[in-house]
Amino acid sequence: MIRAFLRKELGMQEKRISFRSLNAGTLVMLCLSLMLIVSGCKEKKREFNSEKQPEEVASKKNTKEVVREEPLDGMIFELEHVSVSDGDFSGPSRPRLLSRSGIVRRSQIKIDGIDYDVFLAPYRGTDFCLIPKNNPQNYPRWIGAEQLKSMHLIGEKYYSFNKTPDGGKLLVSPYEGDFGTFEVHAGGRNIQEIGIQGSLRSRNAFSIAVGGELDKGWPAPVRSCQLPVGDYTPVYLQVTIGKVQVAISDNYYHLNSQNQVYRSHKSFYGIKILQNQPYLLDFSVKPQVFIAKPDKDQRIRLGHELKVEAVLVDPTMDIMIRRIYDTTQKDQRQYTTSDGQQHTVEVNKSIEPKVLITRANGQKVAEGVMPFG
Repeated sequence: MIRAFLRKELGMQEKRISFRSLNAGTLVMLCLSLMLIVSGCKEKKREFNSEKQPEEVASKKNTKEVVREEPLDGMIFELEHVSVSDGDFSGPSRPRLLSRSGIVRRSQIKIDGIDYDVFLAPYRGTDFCLIPKNNPQNYPRWIGAEQLKSMHLIGEKYYSFNKTPDGGKLLVSPYEGDFGTFEVHAGGRNIQEIGIQGSLRSRNAFSIAVGGELDKGWPAPVRSCQLPVGDYTPVYLQVTIGKVQVAISDNYYHLNSQNQVYRSHKSFYGIKILQNQPYLLDFSVKPQVFIAKPDKDQRIRLGHELKVEAVLVDPTMDIMIRRIYDTTQKDQRQYTTSDGQQHTVEVNKSIEPKVLITRANGQKVAEGVMPFG
């Protein structure tokens, strides 16, 4: 076998090979040569196989789709500069990114058989837009969806998006990790109508929707859903418990060592999504009221106005209760779209807390409604 290998790779003739004349040193050198030859053959085989793999696949209608390239575990799409007016977006509600004028980057991509237009722009908070071509009005518009650091459910998989440092290519990567369950409960109350919808932000800084399938860009309410394993904080969640709907978010009011309230954007990632243990959101703990303004030792002149702000906080999850709605009562709300059209929608009636301010001796100073902030 060794003779045949040497004849093939080194061009030696059989009569010139005499193993009897090999000493120990020569035999070592021969073994090393054979190892290098075998390694070279494996490398040639790898190169030969790689030539058979297509580096780029062009889909129909000029959709640019590149097959997975190492070491990236995902897809790479070309980005081109286009005018916002060339976005070819129709419908009454335009994404905020496309509501401005100027030049943006666009990529036409296909994921799980669905064609999308992706737009990138250097706008703070709205630098990303993912528009399905078969249903443009159902583009994701949950809070956090218009940021590049967002994760989206497409088909049966979650995908994250990024761009190359030069901004010339769009990187799309499927999530291949573990999942856990996020559930909302009634907290021991005899209530059957329960649901949650909105979005969370992970410790890794990406945002993700909570709920079911998108309806006009917003996730439908569900009792539970599957999310990638990790630590999260609410961006904005709406929880329906019977006839009441509660909106919560990350809490940016905290207490210092002197028991004074101060504002900070340091987040507490208290929602722990684990693979084998569901996370239950049940509002079973009584919330606390933080007085954000005035400060504890603040003094004002006689006759001047004193501004009072109170915050309703769940201390265990470190979340802030932003709104409370009565779903059995409705209010009319008007808004104007980017094209100047005015619309009226029916929304749930907001339940505003009533506040009474008294002196130390019990004398009433002021009372009224304090809207949630």
